[in-house]
Amino acid sequence: MADKQQQTGNLDALIEDDSPNASPNKIERVNHTPPPAKTAEMVYNETYSEAEQHDVNNIGVTIPDNETPIVILFGAPSMGKTMALLRLIRFFNEKYGTNAQSVVPEYVFRPESDIHYSAMCDRLNSLAYRDYAPGPTDIISFMLVKIYNNGVPVCQILEAPGEHYFDGSPEPHFPTYIHEIMGTPNKKIWVFFVEKGWGKNQNERDCYKRAIHGIGIKDGDDVVFLFNKADKFRNQLHDDVAHFEREIEQQYRGIFDPFRRTNRLEILMFGRDKYKKVCFSSGTFTRTQQPDPDKAERWIPGTDNRYCENFWNALDLPNK
Repeated sequence: MADKQQQTGNLDALIEDDSPNASPNKIERVNHTPPPAKTAEMVYNETYSEAEQHDVNNIGVTIPDNETPIVILFGAPSMGKTMALLRLIRFFNEKYGTNAQSVVPEYVFRPESDIHYSAMCDRLNSLAYRDYAPGPTDIISFMLVKIYNNGVPVCQILEAPGEHYFDGSPEPHFPTYIHEIMGTPNKKIWVFFVEKGWGKNQNERDCYKRAIHGIGIKDGDDVVFLFNKADKFRNQLHDDVAHFEREIEQQYRGIFDPFRRTNRLEILMFGRDKYKKVCFSSGTFTRTQQPDPDKAERWIPGTDNRYCENFWNALDLPNK
């Protein structure tokens, strides 16, 4: 027993001895304590630039390309817009090739002084290939991404926080940069995210519907309704777009009305709907026990590109 205590004492001495004459065999003490959980304030500061925190309406944007169509991913918080973009980035790289730089963030979209935005652009493609869904420190604030086909621009995609489109209030209002984008001569393709079973109650769904109706679609703009997280309902014909359309119409009463023709002759000639609709899924997500909030959810995007192909085919883009 005494020999064992002496061995333990010698080991502790090797670990603790920080003197200049310490043994060359000194052992480094390893700290296995997990990093402290980030507070809500820390996550907020890492997610939004200083300018956004003070006043997002005071951030000017620059769109140097006024010809390539802009695809606007419009959705409420937690409807999956960011994951849809990341899944599409994988699809674009596979379709057009990573060597051809098919996905390029528009760095000049926000002021050069916005270091936070530059960092978002730098890590966008790496986020698309992580094994985990973006955590609180990887949240994408509003940014513009350009898609190329062999060096030819196909479209520009705007991704923005759901709070900028819908904050729960009954009257829709949108930040300055969205109004600036609406005022550009580019063709717009509005992709409205809707989710079966979303919302705390009917009132929240009605308010979200009013936000969609209040955006002010212009002549020449296209509309696509994206029925997201369709894979959650595999037992209900998850590829049946008509099924989802009926369900969404019942849950978000009147959501399609402004985008339907009422003139009988026009309906006979062009059909009732002035919009397109697709089902979509970004993959499978499983919760982990990791203390790191950025590893809280494993993401399995899968290899089936059917959802991405259907979405891409629904967009009227000349160079794709």
